[in-house]
Amino acid sequence: MYKNAYIFLLKRKGLQTTIYAVVEIHIKPLRRVLKMKKYVALSLTALSLFSLIGCKKGDTSGTPAPVEKTRVQKAIEEAETLNWVDLYKKAKDELNGKEWFACGNTSRGQGAMDAFIQCLQGNKYADDHKTFVESTDANYAALKAYNNTNFSVKSNWSNQTGGQIYDYVDNDIKGAKQLNRALIQNANDLQAKEIETGNLLNFVPKEYKAAAPGEEYAPLGRERNAKVFRHNNADGKKIKNRWQFTGTDFQFRNFQNETVGRNFLIRLTQDKYADQVKAAYDAIDDTTLKATADAAIKYVKDNKIAKTYGITSTNGEYALAWDYLVGRNNSYATDDGPIRTDLAKKSNAGRNGLLVYSKLRKIKETKDSSVNNVDIVSYNTEYKGVGGYSYKHYCQIFKDAPYPYAACAFSHFITCNKDGFYAWGKDMGCYPINTTVGVDHSKGGEGWKVYNEATGEVDKVITAETRNDKGWSYWKDKLVEEDPVYSSAHAKLSVWLGTLKSLKK
Repeated sequence: MYKNAYIFLLKRKGLQTTIYAVVEIHIKPLRRVLKMKKYVALSLTALSLFSLIGCKKGDTSGTPAPVEKTRVQKAIEEAETLNWVDLYKKAKDELNGKEWFACGNTSRGQGAMDAFIQCLQGNKYADDHKTFVESTDANYAALKAYNNTNFSVKSNWSNQTGGQIYDYVDNDIKGAKQLNRALIQNANDLQAKEIETGNLLNFVPKEYKAAAPGEEYAPLGRERNAKVFRHNNADGKKIKNRWQFTGTDFQFRNFQNETVGRNFLIRLTQDKYADQVKAAYDAIDDTTLKATADAAIKYVKDNKIAKTYGITSTNGEYALAWDYLVGRNNSYATDDGPIRTDLAKKSNAGRNGLLVYSKLRKIKETKDSSVNNVDIVSYNTEYKGVGGYSYKHYCQIFKDAPYPYAACAFSHFITCNKDGFYAWGKDMGCYPINTTVGVDHSKGGEGWKVYNEATGEVDKVITAETRNDKGWSYWKDKLVEEDPVYSSAHAKLSVWLGTLKSLKK
């Protein structure tokens, strides 16, 4: 069909505009189903097509005119060749006496921006990570000496929750054009709404490439965050199979508001993870649970859910059945915080949930509530199934960034500098892709001090095994990993997922 269309167009005059339209119609949808590393080859194919038939009348060279890079693109291109000290110097030149703006899906961005400004002035975190001291490092001394006369800058970070950030990004691009960079999650929306449109651009620091060889650099991911399955152990039982989460005692954040959870459910339908769902199904030893799973599988097959939403994996119907039960039965929460609080209470024995690992740090120790009431399900060696979901925050530069070198330098700071990553790395369940900036949490639950709120004195010292994070080397084969291309290509499945809560039980 496509071949005939191209032949037809070739017989027409004034082809450049028409060919562009055809390429957009037929190639753009394909981009979402290809791995990002294949985009280059696709782009080269499109460029070859233009070189053959996209010339203006009278132009016999067959070579399209080069596209002029923008100011920001040129800055990014240069920044990727600079060592970090020279890049930071350019940032100082841009920012001195200015006010600069950034945004992200995290409330910790402002603290990181403040630490970055301290770095530009030659300072590092003190051991308490609350104050700053002058660094004795020669590189920091060079930064302090450079353009430091009356150096001052005001930083503004805007925290945007969930999908709201995309409206925030687009409004700035269409209007004020004052934002410089974004730290943004939900890779499939990022891919479709901002990267493919050219609104946000990628920058990869030299030091990042050297420290993280073999990683995907487009878009630039800062860390892997772990959402993990947990169980309230006050009932004395252990979770042995992921299909046990399909009952009404399972809590899951409302994935219509929090797209990370939605992407997790979509990703489960891909071959590798669908096979794992099937393997767990085969291991079910509870007849009641097996009957529930069989009924869900029958529903999926009878309603042709896989065919309707383009799921072609061999065991995709088993994944869809699991999604169906979780989406229909779970107790939706507005945030991970309420799930954490409920799971920690002894009075909620047997309850389960999927939430960010780091939320364990904020469980308040009381007579009824304790971190020791919570099991990390994957730490049970008898458990069958994945342990949860891993997603990233992505560092991106605005196409009209007023201060592009500063935007690149800040991306370097939070991916390649321990002070820059600390705002997030201080918590378990957050694993830097550049491992040189990580924090060891393997003994985070040993001798944990609990303070009396009234007196400020240590009330007790507890041991919490669940806080002893085993690290990414343990989790990498136990978590479903985010894939922006797959999730974006199957985004319409979210329509079906959004209907599940309303189904009659």
